[in-house]
Amino acid sequence: MGQTDLTEIKERLAAIEALLQRLPEVQAVVFIQMQEEYEAARLQGRKSSDLWTIAPPNAR
Repeated sequence: MGQTDLTEIKERLAAIEALLQRLPEVQAVVFIQMQEEYEAARLQGRKSSDLWTIAPPNAR
């Protein structure tokens, strides 16, 4: 494995680390958006199943 391979691996690992560090922020934003959608739908008499289809764990 040459120096260029190691450099590329380090760069890719750094990119993965940066994404993982942002994950909690991204999850929070998605949660807030979904919560707002749910609240708006609930005011219209709709249920969460009217908004989203959740696949059973064995079908994911």
